[in-house]
Order: sequence, then C-alpha cells, then structure tokens
Amino acid sequence: MRVLVVDDNPSERASIQSILEAASFCVDAVGTAGAVAEIERDAPQVILLSLATTESLEALRAIRDSSGEAYLIAVLGAKPAPGVADVIAAGAHDFLCRPIVPEQLRARVSAPSRLIKWARSVAKSASFGASFGLVSRLRAWQQLGGIAAAALSSALGQRMQAKEGWPSELASTVRVATVPMSLPALQTEIRLSIVADLAAASILTTQLVDDPNPTEAAIDDLLRELANTAAGATKRAALAEQIPMTLGLPVSHGDVVARGDGTRCWCLSWQAGGQLAIVGEIRERENVRVPAVSLREGMVLAHDLRNRAGTLLASAGSRLTKSTAERVAELLGERFMVEVACPT
Repeated sequence: MRVLVVDDNPSERASIQSILEAASFCVDAVGTAGAVAEIERDAPQVILLSLATTESLEALRAIRDSSGEAYLIAVLGAKPAPGVADVIAAGAHDFLCRPIVPEQLRARVSAPSRLIKWARSVAKSASFGASFGLVSRLRAWQQLGGIAAAALSSALGQRMQAKEGWPSELASTVRVATVPMSLPALQTEIRLSIVADLAAASILTTQLVDDPNPTEAAIDDLLRELANTAAGATKRAALAEQIPMTLGLPVSHGDVVARGDGTRCWCLSWQAGGQLAIVGEIRERENVRVPAVSLREGMVLAHDLRNRAGTLLASAGSRLTKSTAERVAELLGERFMVEVACPT
C-alpha cells in the first residue's frame, strides 16, 4: 500500500515516514505545495495530511479533488483547529490528533484494508440477499409470463396465453434466445429466455413469413426478436415500480435453461398450436470497480458518471457503447475508478 505524507513540518514529516516505513508501508513525503503534483505523478492509496489552521481546509479540498479513490486521513492539533466536523465535511475519511502515537498511526493507515474486508462480507451476506428478495417481489418478476404473453400477442397478431410451468409438448432439442436485464444499483440481473423446439418455430415462421421449414439461423433471428419484445415489456413494467433496468443484447444458444432457485418458467400457447417456454432467472452479480481506462462496451454504470467539473458524462444504468467507453476513458484517465456491472 502506497502512503503519501503531506506535512509542511520537515521533522514531523520525516518522523511519520520513518514510523510507516518500519511497518512495511511504501511511503513518500512532501510539503503541501507539492502534494497535488505528487498525487498526479503516482496516485497513493492513503494520504496523511497535516492540518494546522482553518485555512488548511482549502488544501484538504484541493487534495481530495485530485486524489481519486485515496483514503484521506487528516492529522489535527491537540486542540483541533479546524474542528473534526469541518474536516470530515471537507472530504477527510478519518482523522488523527497530535501528539502522534506510532501504534495509532499504523492502525489508522491500515484502516482501508479492514474496511474493504468488512464491506465485502456485508455485501455478500446481507446486501445481495436483500436485493434478491426485492427483485423477487416485483410485479414485473411475479407476472413475467403474463407480461411476455401480452407483448408477444401484440407483436404476432394472435392471442397467447401464459400458464406457469414447463411446456408439456416441448421437444428435448430446442433453440433459446436470452436477454440479460441488469439492475446495477441492486447488484442483480434478470435473464429472460424464450425457448422453442423446431415444431413451435415452424408454426411461427409459417404464420409470419410463410416458411414452414426454417433454418437454425432463421429460428434464432425470430427468437431474438421475440425475446427483445418480451424484455422491453418487462423493463417498462419494472420502471412503473421505480426499478430501472438496462437491457443487454439477445444471445442465441441451444443450452437447456436451468431450473431451480431463483428461476421461474411459463408455458405460452396459442390457437394455431405449439408451445413456447418463457424462463426468468434472477442472478446476483457483484459490481466491480475498474479504472476509467478499462471501461469497455457492454458495461453498465452503477452510478452517474461526472467529470471533475460536475458535468454529466453518462447516467446511472447506461450500457456503454464502444465510443462512449473510449471517450470517458480519455477524459477521466487511469486514476479514476468507476463502479460497473460487467456484461454477461
């Protein structure tokens, strides 16, 4: 872990550096005037900033704005001036009061590692489970089959009926089209799949394009269109419940869709005969933090993305295109970290 000590007192600066280096930290030390340039040269994980007067808050804000994701610790006088509340409001994550005690100094600088472990344990055991439960209670999830049936009825010009359960007439050899629907704020994804065997696909292509013997490519094209239509209707239903989703691209495959916890299935039937399966699956997907230069097409933003001036570059829930990812990377650089849901 790289630590940057920012202190205008040379003797104190050298003392802090010596204590931390003895504890195996990689330490650089500079005065306040050289802090921003040093941060831009090589971004530290922890910054230890000495504050002597209320005017030091301006230095704290400037360092905070240039420090990206660094953990910022303010070193205060025995009688803090500025006060602790002012320092935290100005952007410090923690504080340390003089006189500096080596054990306390090492413990405070080590805090980010402990916080990361704690945050990960909370996210996996509590936050994920809570998100899963929230999504499973949505009308858009509970009535997924009916929502899909209504959307497909309109698109195909014939009434489809949905009944929960796996189609009894579906053959073992099937084609599948799947659309991932990301909910990055909840670190969750709903995958909507449409499953058809050759008999059902032939009925549909005969009715739609007068092709009773469709190729596998034609079947895949049709199912992707149907999956897109059903996913779009599901997205609108979720939005009515104040839950925004971001649709991914439909993918064709011939895999058997798993059935188990977090998965529901509906049988869609229509007057001309044949059956389709609509399968919904909830997946918990932990967001990741990546440098802006590592953004790529298909990633979904968990939060609004703004530049240092506050200008909105891309809103939360946006699925990045190649050009947008490249533009953001160029503007923000490698030190700026972005929270995203990665593409499937």
